[in-house]
Amino acid sequence: MKIIAGNGLAIYILRRALELDGSKSILEAYRPFYLCNINTIFLSVTILFDRDFFLVTGLLGGLFTFIIPNGIFTDRYLTFPTLDSIFSHYVIVVIPMVLFITRTHKLYMKNIYQVFIGLLITMFNVEVLQGLLFNTHHDYLFFRSTMPYTIPGVPQLFVISTLAIVLVTLIYVLDYFYLSYFQKHNKILAYE
Repeated sequence: MKIIAGNGLAIYILRRALELDGSKSILEAYRPFYLCNINTIFLSVTILFDRDFFLVTGLLGGLFTFIIPNGIFTDRYLTFPTLDSIFSHYVIVVIPMVLFITRTHKLYMKNIYQVFIGLLITMFNVEVLQGLLFNTHHDYLFFRSTMPYTIPGVPQLFVISTLAIVLVTLIYVLDYFYLSYFQKHNKILAYE
């Protein structure tokens, strides 16, 4: 896990270092705007601390990226930004799946609120801080989304919020049933 996380973080840092050609400040080049960037950075950095927010939203966001890759993998050839995106999303899907399947990390329903608080903080980052700090918005998810799961006439925040509540809860419920299966069949769990 540490090798995957370390490589993902190194590619993230190196790619942004190449953007420091004078057209962007260090803050603009490195500040994470997207949920997947935030997950790549913090999941890699905090792999030892077992944080539910990064594991759950990373898994969901990464899976959505590979299922619905709108505007992400658009280059004809493998470019560094494409490699960065592929590896970043690979990291945030594989690490949580391995930790959940091997039972190295267990989700507790009492901690589900942390994921929702993290999503609210991310929304604040995307919708408020970007506008205040850089007079720009890199919103692909919350208010001005062009993703395929938009519903005409329905506020995007409502669609995304409902989808987030359902999917995050589903991850916790599936983890609970997976744990129950192992306990019922007296299997040894990795975290015990």
